[in-house]
Amino acid sequence: EIVDFLVENISPNMHLLHAAVVRVIAQISLLGRPLRMEQVQSIVAQIYPDWSGLNGMGGRGKPITIDRIIQEVSAYFNIPVDILIGNSRKREIILARQVAIYLARQITGDSLARIGYHFGNRNHSSIVHACKKLQAEIRRNPILKSTISQIKSHLFDHH
Repeated sequence: EIVDFLVENISPNMHLLHAAVVRVIAQISLLGRPLRMEQVQSIVAQIYPDWSGLNGMGGRGKPITIDRIIQEVSAYFNIPVDILIGNSRKREIILARQVAIYLARQITGDSLARIGYHFGNRNHSSIVHACKKLQAEIRRNPILKSTISQIKSHLFDHH
């Protein structure tokens, strides 16, 4: 089913097809289990923004959603979405997660509870903590500030 989906949706572009297959295999290897179709669709939406098969991902002019921000941060840091929103305590994953939470808070105007829901059902105080930690880090780290600007400009240029 997944192979048919990939061939039907991105086979004209061999580079994208290869990228999608590599990511699917990497996810399966990382998770140690097969992927669901919506996980594969999410991977395709990440690497092929113009793919219009997934509502709210790809296409132009739609509001920027929390899911879209998560996808963008995931792609930027090359961390799979499920790892990004999961419970990993690795420093680079925590940083990427904080960036995504910070941008979700800045861009969407959604409630802390709603943002928390998208990040593995974290409570609102975890969201506030992540935003405060990242704001402090931005003041100390010009490279991080630049990273966030790049992700934001990509989000706004491609919606």
